[in-house]
Amino acid sequence: MFKMPTAVAALFVAALMVGPACSNSGQTAGCDLHVAAVAIATLGLTTVGTPKTSSETLPPTLTDEEWGLTAVVCQQGGYDISSLAGDTVCLVEQDITQLCQENPACFGEQDFTQLCQGSPAHVVVIMLNGVVECVFKGVNNSTPGILSVNDPSCHN
Repeated sequence: MFKMPTAVAALFVAALMVGPACSNSGQTAGCDLHVAAVAIATLGLTTVGTPKTSSETLPPTLTDEEWGLTAVVCQQGGYDISSLAGDTVCLVEQDITQLCQENPACFGEQDFTQLCQGSPAHVVVIMLNGVVECVFKGVNNSTPGILSVNDPSCHN
């Protein structure tokens, strides 16, 4: 008999309750919360709360401050989002427990307490037409604020 891990089961139930592509403002095109939840769980990340979705149209080239850095972080995680330039993507964001609570060493010499400032760590899944294109981690109120999902210093 297959027994689903508790975190995966919670994500699956949350996805079913929220619906396949819902956010606070209704449907977000290109989102599949179940697919995002499976991708997050596969990476060994533990989520809390309800996922939030939004859509964003990427710039024609991913070289600006925000999307240039995101493209680099995605590449470090084994993803290539360069083909998404100019597309409207779905962003699924959910709080996670790992980053701030368990491994301050992943931020090098920065002051860990100041870095987190009570802000939860989160995971972001970039999707196009329900397909995961990139997953990365981040902490609000920090610089640069995002990290590759496979950064070896940020896993349990």
